[in-house]
Amino acid sequence: EGMAVTSKKKLDVAKRIYHLAVDECGLDPDAIVFDPLTFTLASGSQETADAGNQTLEGIKLIKRYLPDTYSVLGISNISFGLGAQARKALNSVFLTHAVKAGLDMAILNPNQMTPYTAISSKTRKLAEDLIFNRDSNALGKYIEHFRSGKISGGVKTDYQIKNLPLEEKISRHILFRDRDHLEEDIDAYIKKDAGANHQKKALALLNTVLLPAMQEVGNQFASGELILPFVLQSAEIMRTATDHLETYLEKTSGSTKGSLVLATVYGDVHDIGKNLIKTIVSNNGYSVVDLGKQVPAEMIIEKALELNADAIGLSALLVSTSQQMPLIVNMLQNYREHIPVLIGGAAVNQAFADRISITEQGETYGGGVHYCKDAFDALKVLSSVKPVKEELQPSSMKPRVKEEKHKITNASKTAKREVKPASIPTTPFWGAKTISLPLNELFERVNRSALYRIAWGAGKASGEKWQRYKLDFDARFETMRKNMVKKPWLDPRASYGYWHCSPEEDGIQIFPNRDNQTDDPIHFIFPRQISSPFLCLSDYFAPTAQGIKDVVAFQLVTMGNHAVDHVRTLQESGDLVESYFAHGLAVQLTEAAAVFMHKRIREELRIGKKQGKRYSWGYPPIPDLSQHSEILRLLQAQDNLQIELTSAYQFIPEYSTAAMIIHHPEAVYFQIDSKGLA
Repeated sequence: EGMAVTSKKKLDVAKRIYHLAVDECGLDPDAIVFDPLTFTLASGSQETADAGNQTLEGIKLIKRYLPDTYSVLGISNISFGLGAQARKALNSVFLTHAVKAGLDMAILNPNQMTPYTAISSKTRKLAEDLIFNRDSNALGKYIEHFRSGKISGGVKTDYQIKNLPLEEKISRHILFRDRDHLEEDIDAYIKKDAGANHQKKALALLNTVLLPAMQEVGNQFASGELILPFVLQSAEIMRTATDHLETYLEKTSGSTKGSLVLATVYGDVHDIGKNLIKTIVSNNGYSVVDLGKQVPAEMIIEKALELNADAIGLSALLVSTSQQMPLIVNMLQNYREHIPVLIGGAAVNQAFADRISITEQGETYGGGVHYCKDAFDALKVLSSVKPVKEELQPSSMKPRVKEEKHKITNASKTAKREVKPASIPTTPFWGAKTISLPLNELFERVNRSALYRIAWGAGKASGEKWQRYKLDFDARFETMRKNMVKKPWLDPRASYGYWHCSPEEDGIQIFPNRDNQTDDPIHFIFPRQISSPFLCLSDYFAPTAQGIKDVVAFQLVTMGNHAVDHVRTLQESGDLVESYFAHGLAVQLTEAAAVFMHKRIREELRIGKKQGKRYSWGYPPIPDLSQHSEILRLLQAQDNLQIELTSAYQFIPEYSTAAMIIHHPEAVYFQIDSKGLA
């Protein structure tokens, strides 16, 4: 169940170890040294805010219930992530209280400790407030105590902090993610000059204090000092500030820096990236109209023209859906509307932006196509673009639309086959079956490195920084797992099954009925590689010349519609950080479900360790996503899993993925054309 977080859990684990060591193995109790472990208090996470207190209570419980054993603690874990001076004081105060709780041994570096008697009473109190979780903003106050500079050899007092200029205090709310007294400080700033125009003061505060503070947060994110969850926390504080400022602004005050129409393109259901863009951009002084996901090109352009938008932002995950982007650029060019277009998403890059900026007529699009790798790139573009408006052409002038089609080039049909003997496994059943998946086992199979580094934003963090993130994320992961039991928002299920099949040129045909009597075969085409050894997936099936039909397995897993609804509800309620973590967890649990089903299929087929590779659509071996429609039909997933497809053949709900499992470990045959080329 992960590392013990609460004092009760620490005691429970210690009792189990004691039973194994003493009762079963015969060790003396005084041969045992327990390390109750502490998490860092520097992460700012609610899950670990009580870590110091729980560790101290854990020491007390172990000494009470297992009195003949000893305890040890790595002291500096408590302060991972803080500055050097802040660590020295916190380590010392924590050690003092740990000894009082009954700690027998401590692992520490004396150079990282300030003698307890040399610590001021003010610093001790701030450290104790943090250790014992007495104040929801204890971490912010402790950090500020050490970051505010030295005066006369000592740290600034609360009195001195409270008397900082209001502009600096308000800026610190954003930089240190501190919501306490934010609105009071804003009110004090606006009303401090009698007779001053409140609207002008509010605009000045927005432009000279709040926006620069968010820009500093962006700079820290770009340099790797902050990871995305912390950026989102600052964004939430920023939104609170801007919402409060609106009480001082008239609707016609022109307080916005510009307007952006934002959308995930038609056929694409993924919008977490777009939502992050909306959060950061809107909290930096821009008006953002979010049209959602799966938005047709015409609707995006109509809304941009209706609002006289300063820019259009487009997001796409897949290569297929990214083709909506040049369609929109060409429509705008044909309308003579030169609105800057910002594009982003996994399927696009700068080269793609450069390419689609040249329209069908061979002209360079007047508004410019700007690739943005993240929200802060978008801010830079928005601050620099100057949209050029021209007269709207008659509505009868329609853009010319080119229909993109997949072209799959087959290898030479003049071929001979070198046949290798193929062993066909026995299937446990034929056709499709739908099952529920054990959520607890899926949590066990989650790739935590991928979850923490990719889905939760830790990236390439290393050393102390990675240890700090990992401790924080481990605690969050366990909390989310426990909360899932109390209030589940995932419904993991799968459809899978086995079918007879035979290869045909660069593809296979699937026989829906075991006896091949009732239904016509389903055909899947696979592209042949253009470099040696020129294979395609059909080469991994026993050829019809052997006089037998081969076996293929398909699987489709989903977390269900509740997962999408849960993430959307968190987003709409303003809980941006939790929606970010929930989305990342759902994505990685979907992959864990795919791994779980893959293992089940391999076990049911009783195949060897090197057999049973899993292939998913959208990757080079099977790039054609339109085959998803046949998978839905084979697995009866529309009825059994309530899965639909977008026009670009993406799954709805988005936390779903399909795969084909091929039991042969290597190609059972390959083709050779008349020139002797494989």
